[in-house]
Parts: sequence; C-alpha cells; structure tokens
Amino acid sequence: MEIGIITIINQILGWMTVRSKARGKLYAILGLVADFYLLYLSYEFFKNSAITRSLLIFLAFIILLYFSVLNIFYYFTNKKISWDISPILERILGTNESDIDLKIVPANGLYDSDNVLPTTIVYSSDQQKNLINLLEEMKNNKLISEGFGNLSFKKQKQIILRDGFISSNYPGNLIPFFDLKYAPQGIIVYGGMNQLSAQPIGLITKVGLASSILVINEYKLSLASVTILDSRIKNLQNQEQIVVPTIKAKIAYVNKKRL
Repeated sequence: MEIGIITIINQILGWMTVRSKARGKLYAILGLVADFYLLYLSYEFFKNSAITRSLLIFLAFIILLYFSVLNIFYYFTNKKISWDISPILERILGTNESDIDLKIVPANGLYDSDNVLPTTIVYSSDQQKNLINLLEEMKNNKLISEGFGNLSFKKQKQIILRDGFISSNYPGNLIPFFDLKYAPQGIIVYGGMNQLSAQPIGLITKVGLASSILVINEYKLSLASVTILDSRIKNLQNQEQIVVPTIKAKIAYVNKKRL
C-alpha cells in the first residue's frame, strides 16, 4: 500500500514538469484525480485507527492539491494567481540548465565558434534611446524573458560577483533582426523587430582585443549574434535597480586573403 502511495506522489510530481501544453492539460486532470485518491487512502487509514499515517497522507494530499490546482489554472485559464509560490521555488531551487540552455538559431546563420569573437560596445544618446524603444517593443511582443534566468539565488550571486550585476533576462534575448554597417569611427550595430524598423543601437569599438577599424581592413565580418539585456538588474547589494539596457554582440570573421 505504501509503495503505491509513493508511486502516485512521484507520478504527480513528474506530471508537474511536462512541457507540452496539450499533454499538460491531460496530466493536470489525471494528477487531480490521483490526488483525491490520496484523500480516500487517508480516510481508510483513519477508519482503521492508523491516525499518524492518515494525517501524513492527508498532509501530502493538501500539498499536492495546491500544486494540482495551480496546474489547472495554468493550463486551462489565463489568470495569474496571487498565491502562486512557483516563481519563489524556481528562484530558490533554480532550473536545470538543460531546461534553459536551448539553442536558438539567429536569422543570419550559425558560425564556427573558433571564428567568432566578443566585442566592446559604446552607445551615443540616440543609440541608447533606440535601444530603450527596442526593449519596450520586444517586451510588448513577449520576446523578453524574466526571472533572472530561473537561476537559484546562489548562482545569481556568483554572476553578480563576477560581473557586478545580473540582468533580469539573463543571459539575454536575441534581437529579432540585426546587422552591421561600417563607419569612420568603427562598426555600427543596427537592430529592430525587422529590417525595415532597424535603428543604430551601438558602436563596436573593439573586436576581441583589436580595434574595430583595424579589423575592418583585414577581415570580412558578420554579426553572429546580438542579444539585449533588460534594464532591470540586481547589483552587488542584491538590490533591484533600473539602468539603461545594453547589448552583447559577437562577430564572425574570415581573412579577406582567403576569399
């Protein structure tokens, strides 16, 4: 009997991690039915004077009923529940890296990591304004993630100690459209919801450790990825604050002499 109870509990907990919304609806219903079976078992133990077991099973019923009800609201309604503790649990426990480290292919292709370099970016006041507008537009279109990467407080602190802060959409969201244009002062990054709406959002001054002006003369360049970091961050004091959003850009390169 006890083995059966443990199996049911494990199944319900397993159902809570299902990704598919269609299957999620089915599992939410089955989980709720299985949960009430625990209530039946609790009643049977109580009738047979096994009070301690009855209370333990009833406690399990209450806890699992709470999560089962949350699943029902999540899969069958669009309502946000004020008493949902799931975000708190995610921040404490974190999310498996396999759940959040999903490969997103940029529209302009994939590049060998051996031929991709990080960049140093500065912003003019106009570029900052364009970046703020792009961030708001991406938020309105639900393209910005939140929750500090669903990382545990411990992992968040490690990143804050390393970088000085962590963005609420860590590690950043890919901009829908991005491109580069050459300018006398370096490489200008353009970004937007699409090619027609793209605006200058930053100036690349260095590619790796080299000046972008020198790199332009020797290499053919392409933006491998451009991600935007939200303006809501946590600092070293673990306090949330608002700053100007920033971008991270990686550049792919090939020597012009090889072409």
